[in-house]
Amino acid sequence: MTALVLGATFVNRWSFERKGLAMGLLAGSSATGRLVFLPLATWLIKTMVGALR
Repeated sequence: MTALVLGATFVNRWSFERKGLAMGLLAGSSATGRLVFLPLATWLIKTMVGALR
């Protein structure tokens, strides 16, 4: 969440020609990162807990 806010602040402070595109890329990359990272983290945690038992 913090990274998205910082990215949005960066995009809005610097006058890009295509602010909408830059904001869309930030939002899309954040959502894609969650789609990739969360299942990977879940698998890793399940694997580590299983190894401890």
